[in-house]
Amino acid sequence: MTLKKAWSWFITPDNFFFLSALLLAVSLPLSKFTMSIAQIGLGISWLLYGNYKVRLSSVFKNKLFWALSSIFLIHLIGLIYTQNFDYALNDIKIKLPLFILPFIFLSTPLLLRFRYRLVLKFFVIGILIGTLLSFFKNIGWLGEVPLDKRELSLFISHIRFSLMICIAFFCCVYLFSTQNKNRMFWLFAAAWLIISLFILGSITGIIVILFSSLFMLSFYFLNTGGKKAKFFFPSLVLFVIAVFVTLIYSNVNEFYTLKNQPDPIPIEKSTLQGEEYVHTLEGDYSQMKENGYFLWRHIAWQELEQSWNKRSSIPFDGMDKKNQPLKETLVRFLTSKGLKKDADGVNKLSEEEVAAIENGTSNHLYLTYNPLKLRVQKIIWEFDNYFEGGNYNGHSVVMRLAFFENALHTWKRNNGWIGVGTGDIRDEIEKQYQIENSILSGEYRLRAHNQFLTFLVSFGIIGLLVFIFSIIYPLFKITDSYLYISFVVIAILSMFTEDTLESQAGVTFFAFLNIFLLLLENRSLNSLQK
Repeated sequence: MTLKKAWSWFITPDNFFFLSALLLAVSLPLSKFTMSIAQIGLGISWLLYGNYKVRLSSVFKNKLFWALSSIFLIHLIGLIYTQNFDYALNDIKIKLPLFILPFIFLSTPLLLRFRYRLVLKFFVIGILIGTLLSFFKNIGWLGEVPLDKRELSLFISHIRFSLMICIAFFCCVYLFSTQNKNRMFWLFAAAWLIISLFILGSITGIIVILFSSLFMLSFYFLNTGGKKAKFFFPSLVLFVIAVFVTLIYSNVNEFYTLKNQPDPIPIEKSTLQGEEYVHTLEGDYSQMKENGYFLWRHIAWQELEQSWNKRSSIPFDGMDKKNQPLKETLVRFLTSKGLKKDADGVNKLSEEEVAAIENGTSNHLYLTYNPLKLRVQKIIWEFDNYFEGGNYNGHSVVMRLAFFENALHTWKRNNGWIGVGTGDIRDEIEKQYQIENSILSGEYRLRAHNQFLTFLVSFGIIGLLVFIFSIIYPLFKITDSYLYISFVVIAILSMFTEDTLESQAGVTFFAFLNIFLLLLENRSLNSLQK
C-alpha cells in the first residue's frame, strides 16, 4: 500500500472514528495523554462525516442522549447560584466527556459490529498490559518493589484500576461466550484478572468482583434457569455470602482474641539502665493494645531514641518509608512482640525486623500474613483505633467515615433542595471541617469520597435524583445485556466509596464505557445506524 493510499484509508470518517475509539479504549488504564488525544480524534471524525443537520436533529430527538448528558447539564445549571467560578469552570471542563461522548456516539453512523467488538478487545488488552506491568513491578523487574500495594497501579488510581479490572473480567466472560475463536484466551484472561486483584491487594476490587458476580449470576439464573436452577442458585449465593462473612468474622475474632488477652507484663518503674518508664494509665489512650499488650506503657523515650538511632539510618523523629512517624511505628512493633519500649527491646530486634519497621510495618505478625489477610487485619485495626479514639489521620478506610459525616453536615447546613452549586463544594466542605474542629489535618480534609453524597451537597435532592435517573434510565433500554448491566453494577458500587466522576480519568472511563457498551448490544439506540 502506497503512502497516499494509506492516508486515503486513514482519513475516511469511519476509519478515523474507529482508530480513535481503539486508542481511547486501550488508553483508559494506561495513559491520560493518549486518552485526551483519542477524544480529539473522535471530535475530528465527527466533523468529517458531514450531514450535520440530519445528525444534530437525530441526536437532539434521542431521549437516551438527554438522559446520559443530564449529569453534565445539572452542572451547567449549578453555575447560576455558585460563588467560586474558577473551581466551577474547571469542574465543567472535567465533566465535558459526560456530554461530548454520548453526543458523538449517538450522532455518528454506527460502525460495523465486528469493529465495536474489536474496540472492546482493545480495552481488555489495555487492562491486561496494565496488570502485567503491575506484576513485573511487584516482583522487582521494573525497579524497587513498592512498599505500598497501591503503587502497583502505575498509570491511574489503584482503586479505579481495580474497577477497570472488574469490568474487563466481565468483558472476557462476554467474549468467551460470544466468540468462536480464541475462547480459551479469554477464559485464561478472565482468570488472570482475578489473580491480579489479589496481587494488587485490592480489597475494593475483590469485594466488587464478588458481589457483582453474585448479582449477575443471580440475575442470569432467575431469568433463564429452570425450576431447579431457581432453587439451587439462591442457595449457592447464600452459601458464598456465608463463607465471606465467616472469613471476615474469623479475622475479627483473631484480632480481638489477641488484643483482649491479659497483658502479662507487670508495671515496672525503670529500665535496666535506670531510665524511668512512662505509663499512660488513664484517659483515651490508656487501654489501647497491640496483640494484647498495652501500647502506651513501659516507654523509655530517651533510651528508645538512642538505641534506635544506633541501629538505623532513619532518625527516630523522622518518617518511615510509608511517610508515618517512625517512632509510632517502632512503638507499635515492639509492643506487638511483647517487648518493652527501651534499649533492651530495640536490641532484641533482628536486622530483618529493623528493616520492616523502616518500611512502615507496625506489627510483627504482618510479616507472616498473605497480602489479602494483611489488608483485612489493617482495616480491622483502623476501625478499632477509630472507635478507641485514636488518631486516624492517614488511615484511608476509617477516614471515609469522617468524609461521609462531614459531607452530610455540609448538605444540612446549606440548601438541601438545590445544594451549594457547581463551584462551592470544596469551600463548603472545608468550612464544615473548621466548624467541627476536625482532627483531620489539611492534607486529609477531602470531599465525600462518595459520588452520591457529592451530588447531594453540590445539587441537593433534586440534583441527586437527576443523577440517579441518568444511571438507571438506560437499563430500561437494554434489559437483556448482561455486559452493560455488570458495568452499571460495578459503577454504582464504586460510587459508594469513591468520587468516581471528579477526575478526568474517572469521567472519561464512565462516559465512554457507558455509551459504548450500550451501543455494542443495542444498535437501535442510534437512529443513524447503517
